[in-house]
Amino acid sequence: QQKDADEKTSLLQQEQALTSQWQATLAELAITLTPQDDIAGWLDSQQQHEQQLYQHQQRLAWQAQQQESQLQLQQLQQDLEQRRRALQAELDVYTLALPPAAEANDWLAQREAETRGWQAKQNEAAALQEQRQQLTPLLETLPESTEAADPAPLEGWRQVHDDCLALQSQWQTLGQQESQQQAQVKESEKQFTAALAASPFADQAAFLAALLDEPTRQRLEQLKQTL
Repeated sequence: QQKDADEKTSLLQQEQALTSQWQATLAELAITLTPQDDIAGWLDSQQQHEQQLYQHQQRLAWQAQQQESQLQLQQLQQDLEQRRRALQAELDVYTLALPPAAEANDWLAQREAETRGWQAKQNEAAALQEQRQQLTPLLETLPESTEAADPAPLEGWRQVHDDCLALQSQWQTLGQQESQQQAQVKESEKQFTAALAASPFADQAAFLAALLDEPTRQRLEQLKQTL
């Protein structure tokens, strides 16, 4: 009987120790459970709760990112609106209206191409003018006629005569090319001016100011795609 009593006392002490450890653990976790409760069910419930909490945090992070993207997009839209109003204020002086956005890009691309073409023709005309200026002193050194006080030998005269004709022909050709280039430049300027007058832009400066730089355009497209 004494042995049974000792074993009972030992078991009781172990139970009390385990109970104390159980209560201390629950106190640290701030939960209320007893050994008789459904521990497995409680663990499943906690796991589901943690999964829901994780999904909620992910949703909050995504919403924060969306809000940041929306704010950036709104800022870009405000900048574009300010630029549009500034352009419209300049166009109001000429009673003109801004074109639709779908047509503005095509119009700007055409004006850019015309500007590049006009600049190229200007450069060609300047090069022709420089060539003519270089030939003019050479032509002035050539004899005006085949008669000379002291005739040179026939072979030398023929060479001078041929050089003279070649220079004159080259000079005339360059003159014709220069005239054609100048006419083309004037025609390009006329077309560009007419197109600019019929456009919603007051002048070339306003047209250039309307151009969006490529980084800003790509940034706007990326922000739109994230929404």
